[in-house]
Amino acid sequence: SENKLYLKYKGEIIKEYIASMGSGKTLKKEDFTWIFKTPIGIFNVLDKKENPVWIKPDWAFVEKKEPIPPLGSPERIVKGFLGKYGIYLGGGYMIHGTPQEELIGLNVTHGCIRLKEADLKDVFDSVKIGTKVLIR
Repeated sequence: SENKLYLKYKGEIIKEYIASMGSGKTLKKEDFTWIFKTPIGIFNVLDKKENPVWIKPDWAFVEKKEPIPPLGSPERIVKGFLGKYGIYLGGGYMIHGTPQEELIGLNVTHGCIRLKEADLKDVFDSVKIGTKVLIR
């Protein structure tokens, strides 16, 4: 809720980073509703990838008022949009970078946690698969 990410070790804050979280906006199309909030709870780092590829979900096309391509379509694949590092938390949520670093600190995401590239590299190098992530 503070748009901050804290890196802790044995309960002590090691570093603090400014982050962006979910905007809280709602998007509707026919029978579908998407609410862009960062989920609250305890998660684990499920995977880490360098140069993650974004597979655009339906809402990304609805938001831009574009036709929704079929699943598996090359139109859904976007390279470079998530920054150089991706930390996967499950359910489609990640800690990742952004080409819009000037917006870091604002509630502008679709639910993921965004960090500046240098901060993201630091966190990426510090966490292991299985690391607990508390979002509150």
